[in-house]
Order: sequence, then C-alpha cells, then structure tokens
Amino acid sequence: MEAARGLGCPVFQLGEAYSVVDEGEGLWRWEGSDGGDGAHGGSGADGGESTDKEGIDKEGTDNKKEGGRCYDGLAHGSLLPANQAAAVQALLLEGFEPEADAVREALAGQGLAGRFEWRVAGEGDGAGVRVVLDVAHNAQAMGLCAERLKAVKRRGGGLCIGVLAIMADKEMESIIAPLESVLDICYIARFEAARCMPLAEALARGRRAAPRLDIRDGGGVVEAYHAALAECREGDVVLVTGSFMTVAAVRPLSLSCGGSES
Repeated sequence: MEAARGLGCPVFQLGEAYSVVDEGEGLWRWEGSDGGDGAHGGSGADGGESTDKEGIDKEGTDNKKEGGRCYDGLAHGSLLPANQAAAVQALLLEGFEPEADAVREALAGQGLAGRFEWRVAGEGDGAGVRVVLDVAHNAQAMGLCAERLKAVKRRGGGLCIGVLAIMADKEMESIIAPLESVLDICYIARFEAARCMPLAEALARGRRAAPRLDIRDGGGVVEAYHAALAECREGDVVLVTGSFMTVAAVRPLSLSCGGSES
C-alpha cells in the first residue's frame, strides 16, 4: 500500500473493489467492476473510499450500474478463489471483457499439482472417491488447507479422512492441530525416506497434540491411503498431506478429475 501511495496508483482490493461470494455446490462467483481509470471500485492511493457494489446482478450478467460486473458458476478447484479473483480484476483493468463462459472455462483449467489438488481414486477399493492432495508441511499451509476443507464440508461433504506423513524436522504439533477440527479420522503414516519422522514418534506426538481426533496407525503411506479409502462412502473425501513425499507416493494411484471439487 505504501508503494502504491508513493506511485499515485489506484488500489483494487479484495473485499472492497471486488469480492468472492460462495454459491454452494462447489461454485463461487466474482463480483466487482470493470475498473476503468479507478473510479469504479478502486480506492485511490490517497486512501479514497471504494465505490460500493449495491445492485450487482447475481445472475452473472452486467447490471445497470456503470462498471458493475459479475461472473457466476465458477468452480472451486486447486487455486484459491481469492487468487483467481485477482486475475479476473486484472484482466478487466487491462480492458479485456471476457464472456462468462470463457472465464468459467479458463479458471476451471487452472491448478498446481499437489496444491489442494482434486483427484479421484483409481481402480480397486474406493474407486471414484474424491481425493485432495496437498503438500502442506507447516502450520500456516495446513491451517489454510483445513479452512478449505471446512468449506467443502459446509457445502455438503461427508466424512473427511486424512493420510498424514511428515519429515522428522517438522513440528507435528502445529501441523496436526488445524486438522483436529475438520478430519473425522487421521491415518498417520511413514514414507520411505531417512528424513521421515519415525512412525511411533509421529503417532505419539499427534495424539498428544490432537486428543479429540481419531488417530490411527497407517503404516506406510500407500497402506494408509488404501485404509482411508476403505472407510469412505459416497460424498466422503480423503486428504493426503504433510509432505511432497507423502503426495508423491499416492498421486500415481489417483486419476485426474479436471481439477475441480465436483
């Protein structure tokens, strides 16, 4: 903000100039303005007030208010809606005016492997179960992962079963704590690497840090993954997390589902 003020730039902030609104059913919408010269929705570098967004059409078409715009029916996927929303605002500020279908298609195809990546289980037990792969391996990243899973459950998800294996130099307590309020079962496991936290230590520390969580001995990561799938019914989700190594062991066993939650 200080840099923007120094340059005399208008500022377009999430929650002020444009917004992310959850629509349920794995969808969200973008609400904001075209921006133009900064008069609509952006605040000037001198701290001027943002234009409000009253009257924005909730059905995905431009409203009658000058500069008002809305894109609905956007799928939750690997990338945070907040980041995708910033990209939409940037396009509009550059003078592009994409059609709603083009925005939906473009955002649905975005994602990073292993970053809250939606997959489905492959052949065998649990085939078709939704799987989330997330390489979160510190407290901040796991906190974000947990918040996103809570949103999934609010949208009507079933059980959420975790497979967690971490490096020995990581702090199990701060990593597992955010998961206690969102996971129904957590299989703590070990991957094949010398730097992996020993299973007995990981189980003991995890149970002390998250006493209300149903923590189980998962053995190896693949073994734990199959155990998690065996617990699943329609609508349930398996989270595989804790390390790049944890995700790498499971990803080849899952299939692409287009990157979206649904």
